[in-house]
Order: sequence, then structure tokens, then C-alpha cells
Amino acid sequence: MLSIAVQPPARARTGAILYPPLVVQLSSEHDLYEHLAGYWTCITLIHYSSGQVIYDQMDGKAADSAHPIAQTRSRGVRDQAYFFFPDVAIHATGRYRLRISLMRMDYSPESGPDGAVVCDEQMDTRSITVEESGPNYTRPNSQERAFIRMLRDDGQDIPTPAH
Repeated sequence: MLSIAVQPPARARTGAILYPPLVVQLSSEHDLYEHLAGYWTCITLIHYSSGQVIYDQMDGKAADSAHPIAQTRSRGVRDQAYFFFPDVAIHATGRYRLRISLMRMDYSPESGPDGAVVCDEQMDTRSITVEESGPNYTRPNSQERAFIRMLRDDGQDIPTPAH
């Protein structure tokens, strides 16, 4: 099951790296660890009201492979992973969402000898209003800050909010 662990800011400045960065979490009732190599997510910028994909206005990391969450942080079981997008920036004013697509390689006999890519799940972030004079960052809530600390402890390079 896909969920958003850290939402991007509701308001952002044109061209500024979104802070807090988008972090997506994958959870399962089953042991995911053996299967994580076959999962990744990609993000797409979409227009808020029309849902139209916007191709030229987003920069930064648009895909990430699964990172297992350390067992000590996951109740001793290997059932969670995260995907991290540290440097996304939007270059045009407007109101948008980021669409997250959970992708999986399927090597079952039905998918053919080379396998097939399957989109298992999609979800959208909250809306992001991008303005020329918008804020450079938004303060994450306490749960988001805890998740960001966990990423830092996991060795991820967390962007510093621009002031």
C-alpha cells in the first residue's frame, strides 16, 4: 500500500526546490524485502484542475527505487520501504499536484520472456500553488520531521530549506 509520508509544500516559489521534499512510503502485510528490487516510483507534474500532464515545467529526480526501512524502525519486520524525491522544482506559476506511480517489474509467465512493467498504484499529492513571490519552504509537521530524521539517519542527503 502506497502512502505519502512527507507531503510537498502547499505553496512554493517558482524554480525553488520543494521543501519539505516528497517522500512516499510502501507498506505491506507481507515481507517486501525480497521483492524491493522490482519496485520503483515515478512522479509526474499534473495541472490541478484538468489533470493534464505538464511536461516541461518540473526539474529534479523524477524516479526512485525502493529503499528498505531499517528493521529497528519497522517493528522488527521487513514490510516497509520508502521513495525519496529531494530536488524537485517547478518552473511555472500555477496550481499543480505531483502524481506518484508505483511501478513493478512482472516476470510472470503471462508477461512474456522479457517481463513487463506494471503500474500497481497511483496517487496524487495535495495541491501545490507555485507563485513568483511564494515561500521558499514550508515547515513539515512533527510526523514528517520524524520521517525526515529517519531518512537522514539512513544516509540520505536532505536538502536544507532555502530562507
